[in-house]
Amino acid sequence: MKEGKKEGKGTMQYANGDKYEGAWADDKKNGPGSSSLLLLGVYTSANGDKYEGEYKDDKKDGKGKFESPNGEVYDGLWKDDEKAQEGTWLYPNGDKYEGDILNNERSGKGKMNYNNGDCYDGDWKHNKKDGEGKMQFGSGDEYEGEWKEDEPTGKGKRLR
Repeated sequence: MKEGKKEGKGTMQYANGDKYEGAWADDKKNGPGSSSLLLLGVYTSANGDKYEGEYKDDKKDGKGKFESPNGEVYDGLWKDDEKAQEGTWLYPNGDKYEGDILNNERSGKGKMNYNNGDCYDGDWKHNKKDGEGKMQFGSGDEYEGEWKEDEPTGKGKRLR
């Protein structure tokens, strides 16, 4: 504590069962800290969600990993408490996305491996295939071309 504010390395146990272990600066979660040996903060929610990573001004910011008891895992970059820029996102159903992320959504270039054996590599917008991309189906069929809101537009070609 410094002047009544949390400062340096420490642990905070919240009344709701949440817990934070990591660096503090000016009463806010902040890490990595220049004077702290602990470079990452670990926040565990009472519901079992866990985030281990960097903080800035009390928000997830920088490199970090989120894990949920339901099987969701996100390992990548964060900005202002949101998944941002790029990362790897594992979904509870077994799907796996690697690529660009904006405001907690798949947006930009990315690759999704679906649990049914399908694989899409291309453009995303608001969590949907949108733009140029190639889908390889588990059956061996392939489609390469334009997509709009998760659907092929017909401006493309079936490769098998």
